[in-house]
Amino acid sequence: CATFHLMRQCTMLRSLAQLVLVLAVVTGAPSVSPRRLRDLSVGYIQALDADGSGGVSLGELAQGLRSMGESQRALDARLLGKGTRRICGEAFFFTNDLPMVLDCGAVWARQRLRAVGDGRPHMVAQAASGTVSLAQVLAYLHELAGSPSDIAPPEWQSRGEHCNDASDSGQLLASLSTCQDLVAGGFCMASCFGPLRSLPRRDPRFLPGGPRAHTAVAGVDSSLSYRLVLSSDWHIEPWYDVSNNSGLNAGGDDRVSRYDESTEGNLWGCRDGPSATTTTACTVTNANDPPQNFVASHLSWWSQQKGEGGEGVVDVLLFVGDAQTHELEEEYVDMEWCQAIHVLTETAAGMVTEYFPDPGQVVFTAGNNDGPHGGVFVYGNPRHWNATQAWASAVVAAGFVTDALGRKYTVDGIDSELTTLEVFNLTGYYLKELPRPSSAVGDAAANATRVFAMVLNTNLGADNDFQLAMAHQDLAWMASLAPNATVSVLVLGHHPSVMGAGIQADMFDGYEDLIAGVFAGHLHFATPTDENRFTQVPAVSQGGTADNAFFIGELDPARPLDLVFSLNDSLVRWHGPAGEEPEVSQW
Repeated sequence: CATFHLMRQCTMLRSLAQLVLVLAVVTGAPSVSPRRLRDLSVGYIQALDADGSGGVSLGELAQGLRSMGESQRALDARLLGKGTRRICGEAFFFTNDLPMVLDCGAVWARQRLRAVGDGRPHMVAQAASGTVSLAQVLAYLHELAGSPSDIAPPEWQSRGEHCNDASDSGQLLASLSTCQDLVAGGFCMASCFGPLRSLPRRDPRFLPGGPRAHTAVAGVDSSLSYRLVLSSDWHIEPWYDVSNNSGLNAGGDDRVSRYDESTEGNLWGCRDGPSATTTTACTVTNANDPPQNFVASHLSWWSQQKGEGGEGVVDVLLFVGDAQTHELEEEYVDMEWCQAIHVLTETAAGMVTEYFPDPGQVVFTAGNNDGPHGGVFVYGNPRHWNATQAWASAVVAAGFVTDALGRKYTVDGIDSELTTLEVFNLTGYYLKELPRPSSAVGDAAANATRVFAMVLNTNLGADNDFQLAMAHQDLAWMASLAPNATVSVLVLGHHPSVMGAGIQADMFDGYEDLIAGVFAGHLHFATPTDENRFTQVPAVSQGGTADNAFFIGELDPARPLDLVFSLNDSLVRWHGPAGEEPEVSQW
């Protein structure tokens, strides 16, 4: 096993070296930083190398991201004929988003197979067996994007810094002028694409279309209210070094400050220095993935601020993914890997239920750093299965996902119907109904009001057949309730490349009026709710974070389309200094 692991690492290192050379030739300068290349290279192999060969064939790439429930999916004419994602022309600008790169790589692979096939199945089979490198995929996406350069300014180059690194650390989102000045000088054109597109929306005065005012829905009890905490990207570090060691025990990832002895016995203890042996107060650096007490402080703030709320009020936590610290991988922790994933998720869930005691009040989403990195419920590397189950079992044990709704799903190739829990354990997808207040029991108007949360596992990309089939069945079912009930749906998914179109996404076609809001995290910055009901949720974390914050808001079931999160009225920011233990008053 150890020998296989070393061989695999050597293969990846060779691939990485080739990738840097190819990109240098294609772009004139490396357009992707070494850290991002490493993450992409590992994710590319682990997500797509289903046969364990150590490489990815054109056929495996054309299959695209498969869920745990799709191991037998065939590379047939229907799959090869699937359409092109509308945003693939932008994929090269978002190389920190593995599902987007792999989705668009699959589009390219299918185009190539269609071109060689032309009615000759044996030619398709032969071409599908050929190996395709990540360098080829990125070169294609680079050309599709118009071949942008991403050269860093000379002073950054002298320090060995890349534009990608500045983007990951939040520097490019510090102000609009940062990217404007860089691009004007011919620098960071690829990395600044996203910030330049997003930053105008970060103006607190900006809300596309102005304030929305909708007619109240007839027959709905207007005294009902759902108070929402919208939070994402906690990145809890279980072995926190308060000295900020700049990724010494995390492959050089400076978002992480982890001390040397990352064992089970040392969980949740903070130390001052990587080789320190005694614990110390968990003071924050304001620069690294935080200790548990920091994340708990934002929930404590909410608990103190919310007040009693009255009989008709339900409090709900919408968590949009990434409870785990960055670089929680086997090579960087001494504790048994799957056990570390399970305990961290279990501890995060336990922390949540201190403030939201009814599991029905909590909506918990998988991020790219939950379970195996970028691979939770992704069929590919066998390691994903145990690590996925380590994460999923903690979520189920907390009661966040259940069969209480009684939903049943039909799946091609499976004779029996699947329950919510069975679908979740194959994909990470689930639907849950948010609780109604106890005062609503027996109240006809209140019981005609139904609010649901739909959770997508965006590690599977935007084009996964299994997950989309489940979502479409749920949307059709909720629409069927409409004659006798008012239905509102909150949709959560970690990656904005999947969720960012809001109600304009193809999957919501015909169901737009059901959707009260669409939410994503991942980017560690905030933008307000737009005209497509999409909200970009910031990070309650400190590693590579432009907005250390979370949203609060209120859903009125009588006016569900009035749900708006703004930067001046809804955003709660962290203002505490480095070197001190976090206090509730510092939010």
